[in-house]
Amino acid sequence: MKTGNEKVRQAFKEMMNAAVDRKDKRRINALHKAAALLSAGVRLRFVGGVLFVPSATNAGVLYRLWKENGVWKCDCAASLRGEPCWHTAAAAIIERAGYLPAPSYQTYAA
Repeated sequence: MKTGNEKVRQAFKEMMNAAVDRKDKRRINALHKAAALLSAGVRLRFVGGVLFVPSATNAGVLYRLWKENGVWKCDCAASLRGEPCWHTAAAAIIERAGYLPAPSYQTYAA
């Protein structure tokens, strides 16, 4: 992960190691995509307990993320099918790095 933020890089590394240990290919792919997009400057916006993440493929579309029983959920098609998505992977990376939960309004960029 190419970001100037050491906490984010460390969080990514720990999560990637866990996914590799579990041989969870879908999670590994989601983490790689999240890392690439966070490094490219994708911004996550946290408003009133809900995290909004832009679509990487549909301009202007924001996906809504929330925590359910300690797990990030997303309203994108992949997540609704029960598959890991890069949106929840990005949220988990940022959270593990110590940047969530956030104040009632915050934009985060790696």
